Amino acid sequence: MSDKLTLGKLPPEDTNQIGRRDAFHAPCVLVTANEDVEPGDNVKFEDESTVVTCSKAERHGIVDPLIEETIIESQPFWVMLNPDSTANLTHNFKVRGIDNDFEEETPPTNVSAEEIERLEGYDDDGGECRGCY
Repeated sequence: MSDKLTLGKLPPEDTNQIGRRDAFHAPCVLVTANEDVEPGDNVKFEDESTVVTCSKAERHGIVDPLIEETIIESQPFWVMLNPDSTANLTHNFKVRGIDNDFEEETPPTNVSAEEIERLEGYDDDGGECRGCY
């Protein structure tokens, strides 16, 4: 069993990491909607910058759950993408449902497996992201 804990999956009940702190790189896209939406609503992309509400089974992500009010039609907001819904995750990434050339198992193009292993959990260069993958 892997010790890696991720958002979108429940940790094993026997985990010994209760109380652990972490920070996550969460892929997000700034979008608008052609309807009012609520924080936490399930949404899917109509195009690369517009979303519509949908069922949980269809969703590409959720409306920023930390916003405290209704988001009015055409008002910009962040969509937090589903875990495992991106390829080449850096600060520029591909998204299933938007990018036609999305490949399921696309490894990062500029980082070797050895470098990923070395950088995992390492981010000390003044706030610049060194280990995105």
